[in-house]
Amino acid sequence: MTIVFREVPALVCENCGEAFHDEAVTAALLKQAEQAAVAA
Repeated sequence: MTIVFREVPALVCENCGEAFHDEAVTAALLKQAEQAAVAA
């Protein structure tokens, strides 16, 4: 199964430019992914 999330808010490291997500965003993405997997 592949799940694509669009327009996810991200933070960007000022030193290296890497994008990452805070804990709340990650938790919300995981919850949505679990719901999609159950529905499939």
